[in-house]
Amino acid sequence: MNRFRESIAVVLAHGILFFTSVFDGLLMYAGSFFPRFFQMRILRRVVRSNTSAGWLERAAVSAVTDWTARIPQPSDYRDYTDAIDMIRRGVKRVLTNEPVIVLQPTSGSSEPCKFIPYTASLRREYRRAVAPWLFGLYLRHPSLFFGRHFWSISPGTPVEGMEHSAVPVGFADDAEYLAPLQAESARRVFAVPPVLGTACHGKEFYYRSLLLLVRERDLRLVSVWHPTFFTLMLDELKARYRMIADDVRYGTIAGISGRKENTVPQLQALHHADPRRADELDAIDISLESGMAKIWPKLKVISCWTDARAEEAADYLKRGFPKVHLQPKGLMATEGAVSIPFGRRDQRVAAVRSHFLEFMKVDGDSILRLWELEVGGRYTVLITTGGGLYRYRLHDIVEVTGMWHRLPCFRFLGRDGTLCDLVGEKLSDLYVGSVFETMKNVLSPFPFRMLAPYREGNKCSYVLYLQRNGNRDTDYGSLASRCETLLGENYHYRHARRQLQLDSLRVFEIHGDARRRFIHHMERQGRRRGDVKFPSLSTDSGWHTVFEGGFVE
Repeated sequence: MNRFRESIAVVLAHGILFFTSVFDGLLMYAGSFFPRFFQMRILRRVVRSNTSAGWLERAAVSAVTDWTARIPQPSDYRDYTDAIDMIRRGVKRVLTNEPVIVLQPTSGSSEPCKFIPYTASLRREYRRAVAPWLFGLYLRHPSLFFGRHFWSISPGTPVEGMEHSAVPVGFADDAEYLAPLQAESARRVFAVPPVLGTACHGKEFYYRSLLLLVRERDLRLVSVWHPTFFTLMLDELKARYRMIADDVRYGTIAGISGRKENTVPQLQALHHADPRRADELDAIDISLESGMAKIWPKLKVISCWTDARAEEAADYLKRGFPKVHLQPKGLMATEGAVSIPFGRRDQRVAAVRSHFLEFMKVDGDSILRLWELEVGGRYTVLITTGGGLYRYRLHDIVEVTGMWHRLPCFRFLGRDGTLCDLVGEKLSDLYVGSVFETMKNVLSPFPFRMLAPYREGNKCSYVLYLQRNGNRDTDYGSLASRCETLLGENYHYRHARRQLQLDSLRVFEIHGDARRRFIHHMERQGRRRGDVKFPSLSTDSGWHTVFEGGFVE
């Protein structure tokens, strides 16, 4: 009877999520025919609401007609650092007339961490992207009404040095992006309550999540950002499958540490002995490629990134879950939403009702509006939001792959400039260069130094390539630890390390002339010798096969 009542409660929660998303879904459809009307309405609202706020007031923007003349150039996070510091100290009306309800952390290209101001308006704008996505999901996959979902949207990694902020830092859980009624309903359908992940990280976080996920035979949806987040969970499940199955059988929690935490009783309340489910798990051969799919036979959708460097991990999920629909996620950053999967073919359609979107051609400086884009064009995205970011450059490059009615559909190509983003860590050449500058005393014996990614199966890490000058002994362990600490000041790099999406930094000692080998390799790639530059960060993962030498253990 308890299980029956729980099933009814889940269906009702799904019903609330769906019906509260219908209006936004229908308006999204209408926006596909009238993009200019909806976009200009957003711009007018932003300008009208904030003309007396510090930022627009200083720019003398009092009407939409002032927009291009008064803010001719895109802005960058560095243009907002002073303003956000004022917000952190409690100053009002810095970027908007609305109060900032939370500073949401994310990684930056040239700084360890960015703090994006969220107002009530920005949260509503974000919901206008999430709600149509939910609406489309339920329409295309009605079976989602009858089971649990696993969402992992925003990382729970703590931010150091923000304890004294006058504004809260970070949402408590993913559901806070939604409206209150939607948020409460979403929490009821989550297979893993977000609070269980906030007190731990790494393998312990995976164990808690997997214990609850494996119990759910009726899991229907997995929604993550980078697919490696889920592939690493699956690797951990293979490694600890027997322990998890035994815990399901006996209602024990053998796989977490002995630390006393306030979330352990909550985990225990959700976890009880289930011999019947344990028998099902025992009958599954987890070593087979199809084993994972048999754990969740009713799983219908995995929603994740599939473009650029996420493609390889997404293909891994396709092979492991051949009957599950792999839905490509749209381009949604902490700063705002650019596109969402929508329509019958899950095209990544411009989020026309969320923010005012503008675009710069990759090979030019002209700024275009959403309705002026051409199929095949490649653009850098600019957004203007109710949170106080005006013509803000996301540094994301997209290609217009087609049109859904009159709305462009996008494919994410990568980030402008040299940026490495294996699992969402967002390391840039500029940031790695600042790390090397901080370490210049200990790196002085090395005339060549470069950081690059490294892959070994499903495991990812970074390698510090060093050519030593002379025969002086070097404590590579201490050097790697120092570099890892500085890289960890990047918010998402630290989160990827805590969640074991990235292994620890390794050092490769180069023998011979590293610069000459580097130049020869780049020439073979078609680069002219005079154009070759020595970066702090390379996005190529095969340098260990180019240089002579070996990894330092």
